[in-house]
Amino acid sequence: MHTISKIITLNSQNDQQLRSIVLSFYLLLIVSLQNLVYGCIHKDSQILLDLCFLVFHLIVLVSSAYFHYSSKQGSSTEFSFGLGRLIVISGFINGVVSLFKAFHISTTGIQSFHPIISATSKPFLISTRLGVDIFLLFHLRGYARLGSIFNENKYVNLHGIFLVFFGDFLLVSASILVYFFSKTGINFIRPFCYLCSGICLGVYSLPLIKRTSLILLQTTPAPVSEKIKSCLSQVLNVEGVVEYNTERFWSINDGVYIGSLRIIIRNQSLEEQILDEVKQIFRPIISHLTVEIEKRKIEQQSIYPQLKNYISNEQNSIFNEKKID
Repeated sequence: MHTISKIITLNSQNDQQLRSIVLSFYLLLIVSLQNLVYGCIHKDSQILLDLCFLVFHLIVLVSSAYFHYSSKQGSSTEFSFGLGRLIVISGFINGVVSLFKAFHISTTGIQSFHPIISATSKPFLISTRLGVDIFLLFHLRGYARLGSIFNENKYVNLHGIFLVFFGDFLLVSASILVYFFSKTGINFIRPFCYLCSGICLGVYSLPLIKRTSLILLQTTPAPVSEKIKSCLSQVLNVEGVVEYNTERFWSINDGVYIGSLRIIIRNQSLEEQILDEVKQIFRPIISHLTVEIEKRKIEQQSIYPQLKNYISNEQNSIFNEKKID
């Protein structure tokens, strides 16, 4: 653990994303220590229960930082394309954690008769936790959008971390609202607040889970699917190419697209020339392309069946004429 912390601290100096994760970790660690000290002194089981959720968030941050650091390692004999996909795995885990938290907020808030987090016995702790959540949400606001910045897979890790703190912010805010509205006798506000918070977090988590799942399942990348179709049509226009099949295209991370393709060429065509032309077509969008070339005697295979059918038809017509006579 000490080695991981040392590596992360040293590398965070030149990495903005890793620096954001480390900042989030230290601030959340301060809040966790406050809850630990207060809970042990006052022997408050509710605070210690809140501490368990905070520790779980700390584990998520440590794993996210480690995955981010490991993804920067280059390719090796064991991992030919590197470990860039760890960013996507981390984003998927954070998305699932946020979805689970949304389910927990919705169900537990509706079933319980008290706020999930008590806002009465620890005003200093609850205000500190809310302040840290607001500060980190403002600090990570650039990773909250699902627009142009999210079109690159390298941001899914930070977007997942944003969702973790967004869920905690909704939980704390809902607990504060429930406490103040309960004083006025409006009891129905409790399930309403928690249900709205859970639905909001769940809906916001689904796009991240969907995006990372499609990458992990090695589906054709949506941003370049039309360009891939255009490139495949250009392959058929290459002189000597008859057809293509078993085309596979998928994404690793951060706009790194991998592809494999098998093309069938005429027997007398030049393999090297066709291979260079095909790779040149895909070069603007595909980082690593594997092309398998297969030669076939297309002309002979296409003439012989036609000649055989012609002879068969002639024989049938002659036989029918003799039969009529």
